[in-house]
Amino acid sequence: MALIYTYRSRFLHAGAPFPVAMSQTILYRDDDGVLPECPDRSTGHAAQDSNWAPSAIPMHLWVFAYITRAALISWWRERANGGHGTTLV
Repeated sequence: MALIYTYRSRFLHAGAPFPVAMSQTILYRDDDGVLPECPDRSTGHAAQDSNWAPSAIPMHLWVFAYITRAALISWWRERANGGHGTTLV
């Protein structure tokens, strides 16, 4: 999560795009039938003038957005309840 947030801050302020492998639309499922949460870890990823090591792409952006959204909604609900107890999404 910290790596993606660092990317977001750096790329947003620089006007640079995220690594293509992180932002691609997933149209396939893993062998167990679920959507993969991260790009292929067996090889690096390249697009145009950039190259990314597998370790530099920890998860797809849609997974990051899903986790972040759930955390924010839970936090907002807790705040709306006066901060008493936690409501999970």
